[in-house]
Amino acid sequence: MNSKLITIVAFLGLVAAFTNLATSQSTGPKSQSSKRATKRVQQPDWTDAEKKKQAAKVFFADAFRDALKGERPTNWAEGAAASSGEAAEGDAVVWSKIISSESLEDGVKSLKNELTKSVVQPAQFASGGHRVAREQFTVLALLFAVIGEYDGEVRWKQDAAAIQDRFQNLAKTATGDAAAFTAARNSKQDLEDLIRGNRWPQQLKRKPIDDWTTVANRRVLMRVLENSLDDLIKPATSSESSFRDATDRLKREAEISSAITQVLMHESMEDALDDDYKAYCKELQDAAEKIGRAVEQEDLGRAAKAAGAMHKACSGCHEMYRG
Repeated sequence: MNSKLITIVAFLGLVAAFTNLATSQSTGPKSQSSKRATKRVQQPDWTDAEKKKQAAKVFFADAFRDALKGERPTNWAEGAAASSGEAAEGDAVVWSKIISSESLEDGVKSLKNELTKSVVQPAQFASGGHRVAREQFTVLALLFAVIGEYDGEVRWKQDAAAIQDRFQNLAKTATGDAAAFTAARNSKQDLEDLIRGNRWPQQLKRKPIDDWTTVANRRVLMRVLENSLDDLIKPATSSESSFRDATDRLKREAEISSAITQVLMHESMEDALDDDYKAYCKELQDAAEKIGRAVEQEDLGRAAKAAGAMHKACSGCHEMYRG
């Protein structure tokens, strides 16, 4: 074979080799750049009326507004605590989830009426009226403390700090002597004037409550809870007629009981760091909240069952922690 023919064969071999190499590369894995160049489905034209009509059957216009139901907490991690009114550590209590503004206002008015029976004459006050009044002063101090911290619209908020201060001091000094009677009578009159629309005669700047023992005595609060349960809640859930006649007051008493229990669980209160104590308090508060819901649903059976749960929690707690 001459040299010219050999050169041609060699050249054709090189061409075949390069052709095979190019073919193998074209059928191999795609490079990153080729992936980026892949053609994608075009985004639908939602301005087209017919397409927009069809899309409305499948998609929500606003998923948060139309698809999700119920209140959403601003901090999802703390949603469970906020839903029941219980504060996350370091946060304020969401009082509006525990007691309504109507129950706060009606509770104050009811206690004003009760004061007309316990603060009548010096002799009557000295012979036992002062002990009843002490409980009424204690609850009034607590209610106005809650009003001062309330996270919604409620009457008397601007006067709450001064009223709370007055009644918490009266509760500590309600002995039965002439001076205590005069202070109680004057405060009863000021409360009546407040409810009529007048301002409280003194003013104080509200401060956050770090120590609830300065507002209310635990022993007195426990006695108030027990009396409310025995004198109203259990009788009101004993029959259909009693239940119908007392629905408004029953709901108010249940919510006030829930608020009192929230205070009893505050870290400043005695035994508040004890797990068993807190468990009893939570059982009591949960039962009180169930009574409120049962009243709204006109369900005597559920209300009676919840009243029994309140009694059980109170009895268990008093055996271990009363004092």
